[in-house]
Amino acid sequence: MIIPGIFESDFEEIKRKIKLVDSAARLIQVDVADGELVDGKTFTDIYKLDGIDTMSKFDLDLMVQNPIKYLEKKVQKAEKISMLIDAEEYIEKFIETAKKLKYKVGLSLRPSTPVEKIEEYLDELDYVQFFTIRPGGSGREFQIEVLEKLEKFRTDYPSVPFQVDGGVDKDYLPLVLEAGAIDAVITSHIFNTQNPKEALEYFMGVYRNR
Repeated sequence: MIIPGIFESDFEEIKRKIKLVDSAARLIQVDVADGELVDGKTFTDIYKLDGIDTMSKFDLDLMVQNPIKYLEKKVQKAEKISMLIDAEEYIEKFIETAKKLKYKVGLSLRPSTPVEKIEEYLDELDYVQFFTIRPGGSGREFQIEVLEKLEKFRTDYPSVPFQVDGGVDKDYLPLVLEAGAIDAVITSHIFNTQNPKEALEYFMGVYRNR
């Protein structure tokens, strides 16, 4: 699946971007960054997402120091939620609590994070997210060396679905799909175009014809 990604500090801009792709995207990723774990900062009141009139569901991407703060209740329009593995002391509680809230649950790795750090949790996860950029903002450069990590992960853990997030464009999308990615989150290469819906449909066509 191609998942449009939104990294924004302004809630009205989040709503505007959702509207641009609403009729085409089944799932939209909303990034949540507190400016502590990564260098970027976004809008963080995730429960306001339920007030948005949209046919799409949400994938919540937490890049925060304390992800448990975002599990007080379920965002009803969200299907998936992941946390950046750097907040290590919260991993077990995060997985347990998010599962109870009926989310599909994932852990995210920076390009520099070894896969060994999540091995003990793989049986409990619904998916893994590999950042293919330095997390904390959109429009950052795709890190080509991550492709080798994706291929090795697919070989070592063929039953664990994974998605990629960051820097994916028309050239890199075929490469991450070939490496085994089930989903690809695309942010700037959708929303920084003249017609985001058309850009999304283009990437969806590449996905279908891979």
